[in-house]
Amino acid sequence: CSLKPGMLLRRTVDVPGTAAGYNDVTDRVVAALPPVPSALATVRAPSGCRLALIDPALLAVGPTCDVAPRRLWGETVSLAVRDGSPLLPCSARLLVLGDGDPEASWEGGVLDVSIEA
Repeated sequence: CSLKPGMLLRRTVDVPGTAAGYNDVTDRVVAALPPVPSALATVRAPSGCRLALIDPALLAVGPTCDVAPRRLWGETVSLAVRDGSPLLPCSARLLVLGDGDPEASWEGGVLDVSIEA
């Protein structure tokens, strides 16, 4: 796929349900990104869910609400992209979290990904 400056590309990413209360979708989003030198990718959470950039190892420390406070969750996350990969802090992963009880299971959904060159 060739994105020229100013072009917008939309992709969808299926997110399977989980009993863990969160789902690491980083690899799925990376697979949806085109191999462009630079871009901005905006990811929108499925209905009833939120997104957070966090080190999943923190989730082993305690309940999701304690280690990933709701104020850090959002309906959208924008990521800088270089050479087809998002620029993320060390160990950070993009997680989908249930909007209600973050420890509860949920059925999954679809992420909307907009990529702008």
